[in-house]
Amino acid sequence: MTKESSSLVKKPKLSDIVKTEAAVDMNSIVAFFISKYENSLLESKKVLSSKLTELNNYLNTDFVKEIETEANLTSFEVKVKVLGLITKAVLQLNPYEFENKKKIFIIITNTEDVKNCTFSMRKEKIVSDELHQKYMDTLKEISSLRTSLQETLDKLSNVSRKERELRGALAEKTLRDAGVGDLFEDETLLNMVSLPQLSMKTVS
Repeated sequence: MTKESSSLVKKPKLSDIVKTEAAVDMNSIVAFFISKYENSLLESKKVLSSKLTELNNYLNTDFVKEIETEANLTSFEVKVKVLGLITKAVLQLNPYEFENKKKIFIIITNTEDVKNCTFSMRKEKIVSDELHQKYMDTLKEISSLRTSLQETLDKLSNVSRKERELRGALAEKTLRDAGVGDLFEDETLLNMVSLPQLSMKTVS
């Protein structure tokens, strides 16, 4: 095919396609696009959920270890030979105290009851700005991911609304291609689908 003849080939209109004998109907077109839309949402849900799990696991495991290392937790685990007392240090995180005051608590107790001697104390420490900022940044990212995930779930639960929206757009394009776009300006038809305006009172 020459360049001149190829330029004469017209791109088929949607209104022509849906009338062909090849049974290319509106339902097939809608099904194709809705399937792509839903698959994209499902993939997005999978990625977001995986990332949320990863970050939550990080805060509950590796990040805790980073705090324990910075606080030198093992230095509080000692053995008092005279009493036969062995102390154990456990990190305690209070979300409010940590987020707002960078404060952690170290609970020090004896590992077992020796000669009726019990030992328990709580020590406060302030973490570094760097470690605290890492925690806050992670919380911010988790919050953003949760918002995105909820938006994705909302869209998944309302795929039928997207389908109707797509059908409307395709119908409009088909009618315009068929040369009856003036229907969209028909006052009688527009009044049938218009909603009454809401009167909103301004609170002074």
